[in-house]
Amino acid sequence: MAGPAHIGQARCGPGFPGRGPAILPPCPAGRGAGLNHPWPAVPLGEVLKHRKEFINIDDSQEYKRCRIQLHAKGIVLRDLIEGARIKTKNQQICRAGESLVAEIDAKVGGFGIVPEGLDGAIVSSHYFLFEIDPGKLDKGFLDYYIRTPTFRGQVSARGTTNYAAIRPRQVLEYSIPLPPLPEQRRIVAKIEALAAKIEEAQGLRKDATLKRELAVFSAAMTILSKVDAEVTTVRDWIDTSRDGIKNRSIWCAAWTRRFSRYWCPYSYNRQRPV
Repeated sequence: MAGPAHIGQARCGPGFPGRGPAILPPCPAGRGAGLNHPWPAVPLGEVLKHRKEFINIDDSQEYKRCRIQLHAKGIVLRDLIEGARIKTKNQQICRAGESLVAEIDAKVGGFGIVPEGLDGAIVSSHYFLFEIDPGKLDKGFLDYYIRTPTFRGQVSARGTTNYAAIRPRQVLEYSIPLPPLPEQRRIVAKIEALAAKIEEAQGLRKDATLKRELAVFSAAMTILSKVDAEVTTVRDWIDTSRDGIKNRSIWCAAWTRRFSRYWCPYSYNRQRPV
């Protein structure tokens, strides 16, 4: 499930700093990993299982390749490519709803949930795939939680540089608050309702901006249509005998004689030309 990027800025009490509105209610200090919520913090190893499934690429087939956008912005289609053009013939198969983590880019938000449209896409061995236990963890809840500063802080804390690779066992050691499934789904529904309102507001703002621009353009066209424009050519302003510009107002295509002395910035005198 891929949600809007700005949801990653949402807050969950004091433990989830950010600019977005409060999604989860403020709570007293909870258990484990310094997270402020009433639910137990469990390692991802309790709700995820590392899966490795490689196939041998068929040169005659076409494959979808996916890529993870940095800063937890989701997983998208990279390209459609013929098997003959893929150099590394052993590739992993993605399944919709699984968690996908980039070995190198995890520390800069290289993780997400595989969307339905990329079911069956391939990735190299530099990615890790994890099955989600649907009896314990809602994939939508995980998708939104991994966008939070709290989770990303856990990932970036491992190692000293953004480039340092992580291993599957490290992913399974990260902590996540685990409310009951009904509560997870309620939280996801609340986030998605808020996201819909934000997108609607953004759409209305864009629509208002477009209408304003069209109104200005229409007004400009109305004004200009009333101008009895006398359009001149470059030849009309050039004095070939003096190799220069005639001692008269330069004419701009949209300006008439009556406006040229006021509007044309290149006038050599302020008198109306004769």
